[in-house]
Amino acid sequence: MSKNALIPESRLATLREGELGDGDYILYHMQTAQRAEQNHALEYAVRKANEQEKGLLVSFGLHDDFPEANRRHFAFMLEGLEKTADALRRRGIGFVLRKGSPAEVAAKLSKHATEVVIDRGYLRYNREFAEALKQNLKIPLTQVETEPPVPQSLITDKQEYAARTIRPKIMKKLQDHLVWLDTTSLNKDSLGMQPNGEEFEGLLDSLNVENVLPVKFWKGGTVAARAKFQHFLEEDLKRYDELRNQPQKPCLSHMSPYLHFGQISPAHLLLMLQEHDRNDENTDSYLEELAVRRTLSQNFCLYCEDYDKLTCVPDWAYETLQVHKDDEREHVYTREQLENAETHDPYWNAAQKEMVHTGYMHNHMRMYWGKQIITWTQTPEYAYKTTLYLNNKYFLDGRDPNSFGNVGWLFGLHDQGWKERAIYGKVRCMTQGGLKRKCDPEAYVKWVERKIEGSDIWSTV
Repeated sequence: MSKNALIPESRLATLREGELGDGDYILYHMQTAQRAEQNHALEYAVRKANEQEKGLLVSFGLHDDFPEANRRHFAFMLEGLEKTADALRRRGIGFVLRKGSPAEVAAKLSKHATEVVIDRGYLRYNREFAEALKQNLKIPLTQVETEPPVPQSLITDKQEYAARTIRPKIMKKLQDHLVWLDTTSLNKDSLGMQPNGEEFEGLLDSLNVENVLPVKFWKGGTVAARAKFQHFLEEDLKRYDELRNQPQKPCLSHMSPYLHFGQISPAHLLLMLQEHDRNDENTDSYLEELAVRRTLSQNFCLYCEDYDKLTCVPDWAYETLQVHKDDEREHVYTREQLENAETHDPYWNAAQKEMVHTGYMHNHMRMYWGKQIITWTQTPEYAYKTTLYLNNKYFLDGRDPNSFGNVGWLFGLHDQGWKERAIYGKVRCMTQGGLKRKCDPEAYVKWVERKIEGSDIWSTV
């Protein structure tokens, strides 16, 4: 497989021009790409440091009031960050983690930098961070797009309606971008110039955040992600297309938490997929999810200002939900009852318990889970807020463009109108009868029970 020694111009955006600062290092303030390999922003910063004969400092800002983050999220993220810091130091690259808002941390450290590099995110706070940092700097600021296999700037300049409209635009350019990114050696070791920062030991306990308990089913970091994906390639890929919608027989890669925290690159996974030398419906199905659907969600958050409100859905979906807003509900539950899995539906309860206890839920059950909330709450607005609240609180991959896209899909985003029915209107529905026809929910309930009881079932997937 060929390697790329250059960072494509399509991944670069100059947010602030100006003269280089009189500092000792290039500063790369890490956000979305929390990894030390296959990271375009990091490699760009290394190469700029070598050009200027400077060191490189990688920084990270940690603040307690990060939107909707809790102890569960911070535990997984910090485990991965600690491993990333170790990997950077093995390359002679200094890493400093400080408490505070990312923009404030980066601005303070930039006072001794010649220029600043950041990676790109697609949510509101990512854009606010970039703008705030831009306003506080007097030296050059470059943003590098690290996460989509094909940069958003090469795909489209508008919000895409559905996967079918964005798919050909991605696939046309995908192969040109599936190349391994060279790891460049830093010429000037920067370990000796590390400013003071936080130590990882005891850091989690020092955070003033909501105490949603961390989960034991996940090991954070790039190495853990690679190992889990390699197992998927060797054991489960051959059954992926057939079993991907069978929650009682999980045949998935389980990469979404790692992708959410940027602990592994989507392009890295696609390259591993290619090198596995399979070209069949299983590969095609996985590529669709990773290259098309995730990019579509990033596009949605990039171009839809209301990506976290019910008004994000197409007009037809919003209007039909409003028409059926006052339809009679057979069952109505409070948010607390839903959170505690206290409904009449054993399959839904099992899905909720899987999410609360493991930080994960099989994607087919996520769809069923969310669709039922629409029928069990009194208004579509409250259903949307409740679904997003539970999603973002318990999932390790919550608070993510994919999450906002998936929750929006429950209410008609990236979909079409269907036969009109009560409560849903023309929005696609999912029923218990349909669930039973497509999979074995009784077996799923038992699988979740064993999983929560602490059996070794998780280690087999």
